[in-house]
Amino acid sequence: MEKDLLLTEAVQQVLKNFSIINTQVLFKRGKVLQIIAPGDNILAEARFNGDAEFKHEFCIYEINKLLAILGLVGGMSIEYNPSHMVISTGKKSSVIYEFASAEAIKKAPYINMPQPEPFDKIVNFDINTFIKAISILELQTVTFEPNGDRKYKVYGSKKTSKNKYEVEAISENVIKNTNKVTVDIEKFKLYNCNKYDITVSQQLIRLDAKPEDVNKEVDISYWIASNEV
Repeated sequence: MEKDLLLTEAVQQVLKNFSIINTQVLFKRGKVLQIIAPGDNILAEARFNGDAEFKHEFCIYEINKLLAILGLVGGMSIEYNPSHMVISTGKKSSVIYEFASAEAIKKAPYINMPQPEPFDKIVNFDINTFIKAISILELQTVTFEPNGDRKYKVYGSKKTSKNKYEVEAISENVIKNTNKVTVDIEKFKLYNCNKYDITVSQQLIRLDAKPEDVNKEVDISYWIASNEV
């Protein structure tokens, strides 16, 4: 029997990351999982590439509690009921886990996100190392500033400090944005991988995890609202 996608390691690793964005999540049938921050300023999406699928639509109020149960008892199969799931361990034991009401949680819209115009694409950017560096310096914002035909200055800064961390990033296209784009560092709640492709627009930035740096079973994208919105 085909394994339920919820029981796979790929999904559970993604959920650990998504729980930093929001503890509440709506699962829909299929191979896509979205989550949205309570303030509507971060949307994350995972697209799973294997044969397994989510077999039921349901809501979870506390992702970490579900992950703790799955980590404690494992699970070989899931039986879905309107109000709960039954996780079978295959050892004559099972766990009943109650669903949250759809009205009680903050739900992702499950839409195909449009691409704002104009936009520039920065490829192979090591955003996680960058975020760690500016966190050590206790900086507050990340700024993408056009610096020539195909270059961006990407830097962390803080209004009350002279500390600054800056790197140069190369745009895949001739730069279309004319203004710098700033994002609070607290919005970067990313899956831990080395390289991301970053699409920069005035309204938001999109970050796509590089396939070689994450589990090949999943593609992960984040849309983060800029401070200009």
